[in-house]
Amino acid sequence: MVNVWLVFAGLTIFINCAQGYLYFERHGLPPADPPQTRAAVPLWGNITQNLDHFNSSNLDKWTMRYMYNGQFFRAGGPILIMLGAEWTIEPSWLQSGQMYDIAREHGAFMFYTEHRFYGQSMPRKVLTVDNLKYLNTDLALADVAYFIREIKKELPYLAQSRVIVFGGSYGGNMAIWIREMYPELIYAAVSSSAPILAKVDFKEYYESVQTNLGTRCSSAINKGIHDVLKYLTTPSGVRKVQRDFNTCHLLDTSNIYDVQYFFMMIASRISTALQYGNMDVVKKICDPFTHSPSSNHYESLANFFRAERCMSNYNDLVKVVNVLRPDGDEGLKPNVTRVISLHGTLDPWFPLGLSRDLNPTSPVIIINGTSHCADLYSISPADSVQLKNAKLQVQKYVGQWIHE
Repeated sequence: MVNVWLVFAGLTIFINCAQGYLYFERHGLPPADPPQTRAAVPLWGNITQNLDHFNSSNLDKWTMRYMYNGQFFRAGGPILIMLGAEWTIEPSWLQSGQMYDIAREHGAFMFYTEHRFYGQSMPRKVLTVDNLKYLNTDLALADVAYFIREIKKELPYLAQSRVIVFGGSYGGNMAIWIREMYPELIYAAVSSSAPILAKVDFKEYYESVQTNLGTRCSSAINKGIHDVLKYLTTPSGVRKVQRDFNTCHLLDTSNIYDVQYFFMMIASRISTALQYGNMDVVKKICDPFTHSPSSNHYESLANFFRAERCMSNYNDLVKVVNVLRPDGDEGLKPNVTRVISLHGTLDPWFPLGLSRDLNPTSPVIIINGTSHCADLYSISPADSVQLKNAKLQVQKYVGQWIHE
């Protein structure tokens, strides 16, 4: 039997290139916890940025948005910055979570920066190919560096404050890279679930999903997917799949991209649930498949996927912007100190992350049974022993860096 998970893995590049809503499901921070009691409401700010920090002849400007919360700041306290990445920033990460708890303990001033071309921080309103040349990580990191310099000028009481950045997912990559590129500005960094190795054909993503689901569950899902393939061989079967999976349009089985996109949507729904979940989520996904006869695996798959919002197709996808990343293994060798990196073994992006300490001041913590960016939350009674200990280690390292 063809391993459908590896078929999905071979298609990962196809979806990873998309800046559509599926891209945002697969990347970024999970939702933050509700604001803690008596948490101040963060304020919004704007700063004028250079369109191109590396071309002095380009005088174009644009407005970058950020948030700030000085509720806990004490004179001489540090600056803690949550790095926004491929999402719209919102207040909750300055009202709860690990960075918030550290700010409260150490009298820090908190900021949350928005990445260029996301949210309302748009250097160009029209996303032409020519304009999108300004969407790259080097310029995004330069934006944050410029932001820090200007904020320290604007707020003199922060001029001598050490800066520690926090980031999750791509934001975790940014945390490592900005510490490496701007060590004079960034004193230390906390990087959560950073897929720092650039890799186009990232088949390990779905291999990780398959491993974490277990053989019995993934085999049952595989059987359900093969039943879908059988239905797609007849017109009546295509109509049945459209009804059962609530697709927005009738599947065009003559269009290979339409069919690939349909199956990628199925795989993404399962992998995204796992990426931001825990072992309870694995049980929730697998129980309908492992507790039903094989003849019902198609129905279990359709029931899992069926939602009020209909499923888009490939033609919907091509209306959004596509972005490619280069291959390379140098990402696993950043030249940094005072960087703590964390990964959960349930996270399908874990294979692209750091797996061993870089040096005595840059440890890597692997947390068994936890998911994407789980360590960015406050310590909770629901945390496993390993997850709680990892959060305590972050607090210990950051506390040392603030006061050393």
